[in-house]
Amino acid sequence: MNASIQGNSISSVQQRRGDTANQKLEMFRATDLSISHIDRSSTCTYSAASTALVVVDVQPEYWSYCHEVRKDFPNFPRNISRTISSCRKQGVPIIWIRADYRYNCSPWLRQFERLRGEGNAGQIPYNSASPSDVEWEDFARPMENEIVIPKHSFSAASKTPLLDVLKAANIQTVLVCGLITSVCVHHSCYSIFEAGFKVIVVEDSCADRGIERHKAVIELYGDYMYDVISSNDLKFDDPVLVSDKLFWITSRNFGDRHRDDGSTSNCWDEDECSHSMSRSTSRTASLESLSSLCDRVM
Repeated sequence: MNASIQGNSISSVQQRRGDTANQKLEMFRATDLSISHIDRSSTCTYSAASTALVVVDVQPEYWSYCHEVRKDFPNFPRNISRTISSCRKQGVPIIWIRADYRYNCSPWLRQFERLRGEGNAGQIPYNSASPSDVEWEDFARPMENEIVIPKHSFSAASKTPLLDVLKAANIQTVLVCGLITSVCVHHSCYSIFEAGFKVIVVEDSCADRGIERHKAVIELYGDYMYDVISSNDLKFDDPVLVSDKLFWITSRNFGDRHRDDGSTSNCWDEDECSHSMSRSTSRTASLESLSSLCDRVM
C-alpha cells in the first residue's frame, strides 16, 4: 500500500476513534451526575464481626488544598463523618491509610510528579521533611486505638501490611471510602478485591477531582468489582460492644511507639513490620502470632 494512502487510512481511523470518544464524553456529560440511577433500594446488612472500614488518604493535600474536589463534593465531609461514626458505634474496626510520597519512601515518584500539574496546586508532599507534615482533616481523623498504615503508591495494599491485618482479624467484607475515587480509592479496592475480600465502596464518602471522574469509576466497576452503597445504607446485624479484632494493634503495641523527637505515634512502621510479615506464608496467621511479631518489632 502506498505510504501516503496508508498514512491517510491510519489518520482516518484515529479521527473516527476520536469522534466516537468525544461523542461518548458529550453523552456522559449530559447524563445525571448525581449517580442516583444506581439502585440502592435493597439495603444490605453487614456483619460487624467480619467487616472492616478502610479510609483512604483523607488528608489536606487531597481536600483542603484541592479546590477541584471541594467544589464538586461539598457533602463529602458530612458523609464520610457519618460512615466513620456508624462503624465506630457498631465496633467495626477502622484502618486509616495515609499517603506518604517522600523521596526516601516511594519508588514511584516519577509517576507522582506528573500529577503536579493537575493535582493539588503543587501541595502533594513528595519531598516532605517528615511524616508529621502529612496531617488529617478535622472531620476525619483516627482515634488513639485505630491503626494507621502509610502507603507509598496508589494502592493501600502495595508493600503494606494491610492484607495481613485483614486476614488476621478474619475480615471478610471491606468497606472503602476516602480520596481520590479514580486513583487511590480505586487502586486500593482492586488490590483488596484481588486478595479475595468482598469490597464495598461507600460512594458518597468518596470524592475526586471532578464529578465526571468519580462517576466514571463507579459506573465501570460498581457491581462488577465491588458493590456500591451510600453512607445511609450502612446497617449491621450484630453490633460489637468492644472491638478486639485488631486489639493487638492498639495503644499497647502501637500508640506508644516513640518517634525520634520524643513524641509517640500510632502509625504502623511499614519498613520494619511488613518485611518480617512478608516471610509468613500462612494466609490464616493467628492474632497471637501477629501480636508476637508486633511485640518484637515495635
